[in-house]
Amino acid sequence: MCNLSQSTAKLKPTDSANRWHRQESWRALEELQRAGKIRTIGVSNYLVRHLEEMKEYATIPPAINQCEFHPLLFNKGLLGYCNKNGILLEAYSSLGEGHLVNGDEDLPELDEISHRHQIPPVQILLKWALQHGVAVIPKASSAEHLLENFEATRFELSPEEMAKLDSISERKQKRFCWDSSKII
Repeated sequence: MCNLSQSTAKLKPTDSANRWHRQESWRALEELQRAGKIRTIGVSNYLVRHLEEMKEYATIPPAINQCEFHPLLFNKGLLGYCNKNGILLEAYSSLGEGHLVNGDEDLPELDEISHRHQIPPVQILLKWALQHGVAVIPKASSAEHLLENFEATRFELSPEEMAKLDSISERKQKRFCWDSSKII
């Protein structure tokens, strides 16, 4: 039995109580949805194994799974699983906390495509995620950046360009946010 007084944040990644907390949190969300207090429920940072685990206790499947998603962390398996199971994948940190566009990362594929289209790398990264069917929530520090982000809807990347960006994670993988892969 899990100690209710123990915070999930204080648990070790390998603590089996993590599963119990996920299950009970999901049950509470389901109750709120059934009561009409919320319309849609989802999860964050769930990997395929966490989503598969949910099938044991969830009576309502998650509508959305929000996770870090960019060419350095292209989880094709998770994207395919979510698509197959009707779960919208929503990207956060789609610009790698800014590191993918401020010169911190050497990404010749991104630079080449950006140069070819004559548009900023930000728009290429956003379009890449959108063309994968992923919802994107980019941070915009100004109205100008917000408008620039919307420009990503005005062009298409070719299948070859998509493949180039997809392949970046094969040679270089990097996470900029919290790592849920260690949580059992």
